[in-house]
Amino acid sequence: MRQFAVTIASIFALSLGAMASNAPTAHAQQSGPIRLAPLPPPESAPGGTGAQPAVTPADPALSPGGVLIRGLDALAERGVMFPNHYAQAPVCGPSRTALWTGRYPHSNGCMANLVGVGRQERSFVESLADTGYQCMSFGSNHIQPEPGGFAELVSSRHDHVNSAYNHFLLEKGLSERPDRIAAPFETPSRSLSFGLTAEPMDLNPDAFSTDRATSFIAGEHEAPFFLYLGLHQPHPPYLSDEAHYGMYDADEIEIAPFNAPDIGRHPALQKRFEKAGYASLPERSVRQITALYYAAATFVDEQVGKVCQALE
Repeated sequence: MRQFAVTIASIFALSLGAMASNAPTAHAQQSGPIRLAPLPPPESAPGGTGAQPAVTPADPALSPGGVLIRGLDALAERGVMFPNHYAQAPVCGPSRTALWTGRYPHSNGCMANLVGVGRQERSFVESLADTGYQCMSFGSNHIQPEPGGFAELVSSRHDHVNSAYNHFLLEKGLSERPDRIAAPFETPSRSLSFGLTAEPMDLNPDAFSTDRATSFIAGEHEAPFFLYLGLHQPHPPYLSDEAHYGMYDADEIEIAPFNAPDIGRHPALQKRFEKAGYASLPERSVRQITALYYAAATFVDEQVGKVCQALE
């Protein structure tokens, strides 16, 4: 029975540190991993073997926000949550570097997206590698430069010709991105594109990364390992395949006020809101985008479920 620790950095990035029980280390003996026993998804849940019925607001399986995330909810119940966690920066890149380095963005040098940390910075992955952990990275971590300490990096980025994901697409006979929006929804905004993908989400880069990660977990491990799985969804552009989008009724889901004059949005955010075209969106488009976002979150939940099952 493997022992493992699971940390959710965000819904977009899942970090897993697992230790084979027959390969203890001094570090592991001192602190010990968190023991979890995540439940497999019900047959009617995403990732199960049964049918996937449409989700309604009254569905008891929904989270308080109205999203079907059985796997994440089960993981949260059996793991450790930080409900009062504060991000170290208002944008994602610097906030991630704080997690990797354990230092504030103003200390590690990353104060904006696409700005790397200083060369003197050291990530916690390097510390794990120094103690004997085999450290593996699957998917995208959006850190420049790539954190040191990983024995192997399996990229799922399209913009690298030699990425493992591009080779995967060639093996499938696909010359175009399967996660492109093939059926965009109508919208008056010229700067926004959202809709249904050309191919099923099981060809999405996140599914590819998850499959590679679970294959690694299923292998033989003489040493303890740390596994990082970076998931890009649910992230703009808002997209989903028809199967996941069909689980939500855009006409029935609850949406938040999105263009009220007294919403209290910061002037700088309001300016970006208007520049992006959100201010001109009709309610119908907002509902469609919300449903697409929920569908992508459920897809992510399926990937988390796959990893949890692989670790059992």
